[in-house]
Amino acid sequence: MPVRILVCLMVMLGVARAQSDGKPPLDPFDAAHGSNERGSQLFDKGRELLQKGKLDEACVQFDESWRIERALGTQLNLANCRERQGKLVEAYELFAGAAKLAAAQGDEMREAFALSRAYKLEHQLARITINLATPIVNGTVVTIDGEVVPTEPKVARHVDPRKLVVAATGPTGVLSSATLTLGPGEGAIVDVPTLEERPRRVKKTRIIVGAAIVAFGVVTLVYVDPWIGSIPTVIGAATMLMYETERGPVVAKPRVTTAPRLSP
Repeated sequence: MPVRILVCLMVMLGVARAQSDGKPPLDPFDAAHGSNERGSQLFDKGRELLQKGKLDEACVQFDESWRIERALGTQLNLANCRERQGKLVEAYELFAGAAKLAAAQGDEMREAFALSRAYKLEHQLARITINLATPIVNGTVVTIDGEVVPTEPKVARHVDPRKLVVAATGPTGVLSSATLTLGPGEGAIVDVPTLEERPRRVKKTRIIVGAAIVAFGVVTLVYVDPWIGSIPTVIGAATMLMYETERGPVVAKPRVTTAPRLSP
């Protein structure tokens, strides 16, 4: 059974139960707001401001109340605020969290309601999955549009649909980045290669080889022909200096796979 149909059935079941008890349909946002007195006062103030159409002021009250006590009613109202403010990622995370909290409290109606709102928001967002090659080099930093995310083998995030940059930087400056443009419901998988620094022996090998070529060129220049000898001399010197041009950040290109759109 499609998730959308299942969610709708759960919501209708909650409403039907309330009506069968002779009660009016329940308001999901009018849930109990906890036991903390200060948190309750802020919650009530937020509801009052929201009824007056003062969205931003109400959101401040709900946010402060939720910081004091993570109550279900407060979380649902704060999620609704964030959605109406256009902060869709935060709204999605709050509704998804509220669904889990409602399930833990045995509140099936609000669980179904929160799931339906989270499901709707998920299709308005994009998603990114970052896979880091293991073992992960100590000191690796991963960012999404400059925001640092946990450095783990697999990081999954919902993001606002837009153009953004995913980057991973190793402790010695090795860089792996990708610029993505994602629309609503779209996703991308970014596989980041190892960010280990290039082995030191590469530098030694090039210096040794370059020095040998220079020595050969000098001998040829002195004992054979100056023109012929100058060629290996220049090549050898360039070989020795070539490593110096690579001592800046090394770019390790990631592999990007565009994920299919979420089903409606």
